[in-house]
Amino acid sequence: MITWLLVALIGSASVSILFGVFLAGSLRRRNLPWAGLLAGMGVVVLAVLLASANDSLPSVSEPKPLGIARLILETSAYGAVVKGLLIGLSVPLVGFVAIYYTFRNSDRWSAPLSTGFIGLVLIALFLAALNAPSTVVVAGSLVVKQEDPGPAAPPPIFTPLRPTLTPSPTAGDSPMPPNFKVAFIGDQGLGNGSVAVLRLIRDEGADMVLHQGDFDYLDKPAVWDLVITGVLGPDFPYFASVGNHDTGRWEEYQRLLLDRLARIPDASCIGDLGVKSACWYKGLFFILSGAGTMDYAHESYIRDQLIKDDSIWRICSWHKNQGQLQTGHKDDAVGWKPYEECRKGGAIIATGHDHGYSRTYLMDHFETQSIVSDSNRLKLEKGKTFVFVSGLGGKNVSDESHEAAERPWWAAVYNSTHDANFGALFCNFNENGVKNRAHCYFKDIDGRTPDNFYLESHLGGSALGP
Repeated sequence: MITWLLVALIGSASVSILFGVFLAGSLRRRNLPWAGLLAGMGVVVLAVLLASANDSLPSVSEPKPLGIARLILETSAYGAVVKGLLIGLSVPLVGFVAIYYTFRNSDRWSAPLSTGFIGLVLIALFLAALNAPSTVVVAGSLVVKQEDPGPAAPPPIFTPLRPTLTPSPTAGDSPMPPNFKVAFIGDQGLGNGSVAVLRLIRDEGADMVLHQGDFDYLDKPAVWDLVITGVLGPDFPYFASVGNHDTGRWEEYQRLLLDRLARIPDASCIGDLGVKSACWYKGLFFILSGAGTMDYAHESYIRDQLIKDDSIWRICSWHKNQGQLQTGHKDDAVGWKPYEECRKGGAIIATGHDHGYSRTYLMDHFETQSIVSDSNRLKLEKGKTFVFVSGLGGKNVSDESHEAAERPWWAAVYNSTHDANFGALFCNFNENGVKNRAHCYFKDIDGRTPDNFYLESHLGGSALGP
């Protein structure tokens, strides 16, 4: 959304109401219907703006015409506001004066023509605001500007950034700084909640984000990317897997993720990014998979990558779930094979889809839900790992299925039944310089931490102690 268009629309709607009051004040019977129409148009436009800017109100249309207005208005871009006021106030005023003087000898035409003109101005501004690419997106006190990219160009062919898949060059000798913090989120949306989560990630000092799919839900790739940039910066390490709400314009989302990847020093990925890809960053190895959402044969790809890698910390990230491994109302969508291949390789499994948070105990078989230990210190090794769902990225908070939430393999459950709010799972890898240890906690935007646990990796080149 362009700031000046928003302000111009508000200004023109206000002028419409004022002109309506002015005409009604003349007390001429023939002017009263036009006065009511003028005032009514202005009121309707302002009501739509209010509804579209408030997450608690039902959506007027999809996408909400001005659903990110509240973000834009946090800006200090006064030039855009002045431009919007000049256009929004002067165009209806000039038109009204011109019509009045043109038809001053036949004033019965002044009211209907003025009403029609202002109506056209409102419609034009509304359609322009609805369809304009976002050139100013604001989050917090940061303003990010981007030129109108025009029609989306065909996405580039994803040429592997490595000629062949080889073990991580830093396996066994992690270049991670101490307390390398990764934030895990999914099911983000585009609104107050999603921006609050991004600010939480920034304020917690996260070094990178792993996003488990479902981005803005509006098929607005440029807006989604700009909001992230507004809070975290254009070069912040942000990696994502495709979600079911991202498939319609996935090529554009993927292009933006590729552009960001190219700006991240030390980050290296191969494959079809976000769908069937393997990445290394700061000694962390992670597979970004579309299991259950896009493409096929994910289990063989996962197996091959985990066999070839020797990193201490390994993560499998995808969006959807198996019904037994979420606490909401989702059905089987992935199949057990991807879970089992990640377990065999000792990889942490990060998912989303259910709009809540949940984490299993340490498991040695997912299809049979076999629990190894209920300890809060999980010892990861080949054949033993855990799954979590982090779906409180900002879209909405779901309730739980009591039957699903009471299953014995859950170590933590947090959703609307528990008065949950949006948040992220944070993991500090290389905790205090001990390269095979990590501390993880889920934190919401109210500061609550419903889950807190520790990891110890017995994988790759790890050895106990620093």
